[in-house]
Amino acid sequence: MKILIIGASGQVGKNILSMADAYQGFKFTGTSRKLSNGFLSLDLTDGESVKNVFKTIRPQITILCSAYTDVDGCEKEPRTARKINVEGTGLAARMCMEFGSKLVYLSTDYVFDGISGPYAETDVPNPLSVYGATKLEGEKIVLKQKDSLIIRTTGVYSYDAGGRNFIMQLVNSCHNGRKMTVPSDQYSNPTYAPELAGFVLDLISLEKHGIYNVAGRDFLSRYEFAVKACGIFGFDRGFITPAETSSMRQAAKRPLKGGLKTDKLLYEIGKIPQGAEAGLFGVVRSMAPQEPKIKKWTQ
Repeated sequence: MKILIIGASGQVGKNILSMADAYQGFKFTGTSRKLSNGFLSLDLTDGESVKNVFKTIRPQITILCSAYTDVDGCEKEPRTARKINVEGTGLAARMCMEFGSKLVYLSTDYVFDGISGPYAETDVPNPLSVYGATKLEGEKIVLKQKDSLIIRTTGVYSYDAGGRNFIMQLVNSCHNGRKMTVPSDQYSNPTYAPELAGFVLDLISLEKHGIYNVAGRDFLSRYEFAVKACGIFGFDRGFITPAETSSMRQAAKRPLKGGLKTDKLLYEIGKIPQGAEAGLFGVVRSMAPQEPKIKKWTQ
């Protein structure tokens, strides 16, 4: 089965690609906005670019990982956010319809307002930010496609050299002796990217459609997660400072009590992602070869 991963150079996309050996029935092709080793060039805002890739690959499954995910950036650049997250999704959806490809869409708990999370798949969305609103519009486009699959997730992290996920920001700050202010009142389920990738492929293998939540089993504040990470990584907790969201002057509103329930996932496939500690030890194992300071903690 031919699978096209749009946004394969990003955190989730590269983790899906890394599982090629474990899913031998799948033949993966990845795209990136910029030309890079092993990826086809695809600009989600350019219809001709998108169509050329579909003509070349003719995928049976298309996984849309690419998005404008900078929450504050989306708030400052709403037109760009809409062009990528809404119009780009529409382009991908039209190509999937034209070429008979099942569309799998990665979404977020930011489609909710965070008043009463964690949320189930059936809860009514009410986004607070441009990012959340554009991802919700993307969901509505995808749901019009026959047998499409939406996977909502939250707080995705991994060891991703050069990446900007929360854990990489923490690692870089602590390594460089910089203090990091962390929200103490923003709650979600930290989700380990390699596990998320496996669940994406499992749901595809089981021919699931509709909306599924895939999120870590621990419901933590950002600060609680940072404290847990510092303990496992051996970092001085003095580098992290808790703060209420209202004091942080972030451009976009955040859902304070976000997060996702995974009861449906457990009921239908019999498993859910592990907790934060297991994921953080996975980060340590990935980090050890590149980070001498970390290596001694794995021995």
